[in-house]
Parts: sequence; C-alpha cells; structure tokens
Amino acid sequence: MEFKAALCLQGGAMRCVFTAGVLDAFIDNNIEFCDVYGISAATKDMQYYPTKQRGYAYKGDVEAALDNNVFNLANVMLGKPVINDDYYIKEIRDKKFPLDNKLLQASKCKLHVGCTNIETCEIEYFGKDDPQFLESMKASCALPVLQPVVDIRGKKYLDGGCSEPVPYKSALKDGFDKIVVVLTREKGFREDENDSKFNLFYRMKYMNYPKFIELLDKQNKLFNESYDELDQLEKEGKIIVIRPSYKTDVDRLEKNIEKLQKLYQDGYNEGLKALNKFVNYFND
Repeated sequence: MEFKAALCLQGGAMRCVFTAGVLDAFIDNNIEFCDVYGISAATKDMQYYPTKQRGYAYKGDVEAALDNNVFNLANVMLGKPVINDDYYIKEIRDKKFPLDNKLLQASKCKLHVGCTNIETCEIEYFGKDDPQFLESMKASCALPVLQPVVDIRGKKYLDGGCSEPVPYKSALKDGFDKIVVVLTREKGFREDENDSKFNLFYRMKYMNYPKFIELLDKQNKLFNESYDELDQLEKEGKIIVIRPSYKTDVDRLEKNIEKLQKLYQDGYNEGLKALNKFVNYFND
C-alpha cells in the first residue's frame, strides 16, 4: 500500500535501531511512503527502506556497534574521529549488508538526507540521485566535535540534527499535509536546556564559525521546541508519531546488544501498532 505522505525520521545514533524496527514492520506489511526525510544516523537505516532489504538496517547497526573500527571512544586520545563513517560504508554497508543500488534508484520513493551547513546554519537536503548522496549521508551523521566537517561542492556540513532536530518541518514546507514521524525518544522526554558540558569543546573547535556556535548553544532548546510542537500536532490529529514505548537507556554509542535488540523489537511492535491508525488518518 502506497501513501502520498512524508515519513520523517529523527536521528539519535544507536537509538536509531528503534527506527530500523519500525521500517521493518512497514516492509513486512508493504507500507510505502512516497517521500522519506531523514537526518543523522536515521539516513543509514532509511536507505534500505525503498529496496525492501528487511533486517539490513538493524544488522548493520549492530555490526557497527560491535566493531571498534566504527565506534571507538579511545580515538579521542589519538586525535582521530570517534565514529568512522568511511569504514562503515566500505566494510559494513558495501560488503556485509550491501545496499541494492539498482533497486534504490528504480524505486519511486524519494529520499531526503538532511545536513547542516555550518556557515549558514540552515538545513539542506540531498536526494538519492545526487552524485554526492554518500557524502551527504556522512555529513548528516557527522556529530559535532566527534567527527570531521564534510565538504560537499565547496560547502561545509555536519549533523543535520543541529539545524533540524526532527525533519517534519521540512516536510511541512514541502507541502505535505499527511506526515508520519518516527522519534527515538519516549513521550515526555526533554533535554536539559542548561546542559553546558560540551560548550568549551565546540567553542574551541568552531571558533571560525561563530554562527554555528550560536546554533549549538541553543541545541537543546530547539530539540524541546520540536518535541513540544510534535505533541501538539499529534494531539490535533495532524500527524502520527511513532516513538519508544518505554524510557530507553540506550546511549548514542551503545554496545550492549541486549539493549539494542530490545529497542529494535519495540520499534517493530510500535510500527505494527501504527498501522491501525493509518486507515482513518490517510482517508480523512
């Protein structure tokens, strides 16, 4: 069943195993969206959705969690990126769980990969037909401080979540009036707007990008505003929100497989529950 609607996926690093579960539930039930918006780690999961490669997103996430060549906090001491997306793409995506690029390009589903331009501090989206699609994925996933800036056609990009914590606003701007949002935090979750533990690091790292520093200063505020608006839109019946059913303790760089498996299964179950809402929502 195909819906002329937008599916919007929040990032969250390893918490995106929840998203992988939701997408597998959709694949198993032949649920297709015409447009999918993703930011940060969600872009790695969403690439397997149009190709219907069930289980690949979750397996790739788990493989990445276990492989110290992908996630290694010790790299901080060596001056190397904590997350190596080049290795992930070459060794996990292309070899162990290869994306079917022919199916991806043949699919009518449009993918929108959101990246933050650190000079303008605006969100910019790249499609699957863009020659820089892979680079845009790396840029969207590039966490400030922990990963290097990604250059695309002379512009500098980092994590899409910096400028758009949840990509539903771009879907609204593009004219969609039917939107399904997948969050990686439970209902009621909010960030601490007074948290400043990383301030010194990003002030030193991006001293040549004062506008970007200002954006990072209000990250948690932007996040909370997005969650507040989503709660209201959901209450009004304007969107459908799929989120974890419990207070998750999965960290961004989680390596505990039991925790990841539990969150993936919760995503799958919540994806199935959402199907019951689709009939009335999309026929309204």
